[in-house]
Amino acid sequence: MVRDSAAAIERWFFYQDVADLWKWARIDVFGTVLSHSGASFSTRDACVEDARRSGYREEPVRTATLTTRVERRAFSRTALSSRF
Repeated sequence: MVRDSAAAIERWFFYQDVADLWKWARIDVFGTVLSHSGASFSTRDACVEDARRSGYREEPVRTATLTTRVERRAFSRTALSSRF
């Protein structure tokens, strides 16, 4: 099945929520959230460490860098929160 083979292609996103706390999410090519942090972290390092315990491997990765609260709020609500 196409979805099964595509699940092997995934991305890890590290982002800050509207409270400026760090979270992570692992998403497949279809935009399905495969797993997420379930907690917030005050530092990115603590967030990455939690992701490592869930299978994250340090490789070149795209980090969502959102510059304003409005952008963070929109990203959090539309891209991630609705999928949990």
